[in-house]
Amino acid sequence: MALNPPLCPADGDPYRVANEHFILHRGGTEFELNIEGMGKLKGKGKMILTTLRLVLINKSGGDLQAFDIPHGNTF
Repeated sequence: MALNPPLCPADGDPYRVANEHFILHRGGTEFELNIEGMGKLKGKGKMILTTLRLVLINKSGGDLQAFDIPHGNTF
């Protein structure tokens, strides 16, 4: 998991890692994360599902820019 992974300045999407493919983009997504030691972080923006991870991108400002969760951590 990564808090504020690097995003491409041209389109705001996350940079792809080796052998990663984007599968789904969804705008208008609202999310809330409860991170131990940091408390709750809320965001509103878009979700990107890739072959390797789920990326939540916050377009509403604040300390949270993005958060990614590798699929291996979702089960």
